[in-house]
Amino acid sequence: MIGTWKWNLVFSLTGMILTFVFNVFNNLIQTSIVRSLICFLLLFTLGFVVRWGIAVILKNNLDQSPVKGSYLDLTTPEEIEEMNEAIKENVHSQKGQNTFTPMEPPKLQTNDKLDSKAVAEAVKHLSNE
Repeated sequence: MIGTWKWNLVFSLTGMILTFVFNVFNNLIQTSIVRSLICFLLLFTLGFVVRWGIAVILKNNLDQSPVKGSYLDLTTPEEIEEMNEAIKENVHSQKGQNTFTPMEPPKLQTNDKLDSKAVAEAVKHLSNE
């Protein structure tokens, strides 16, 4: 576990004193003492649980390989000249080809000849008259 039981004791005593101070003005002395003792026991136990949880988390992080993420390989491949030549050949071979053709969407057609009687009937039907 991380730390010692002394940390639990310090936090528990702090919580016990604060609980007693806040309760003594509103309750009887016996009630304030009982509540502060309960607070002490709960915080002392909670301290062990929290310390155990932190120890488990840190143990899992330490169990992983220490090499992961600590080494950065900055070496370049040995075939760099061959790769540069292949890229240059692809660029030069594609310059001669003009493969781009613009899109030619079909033109929209409008119906300029609308029947006025049909339009009037549609408007009457939509207005519910």
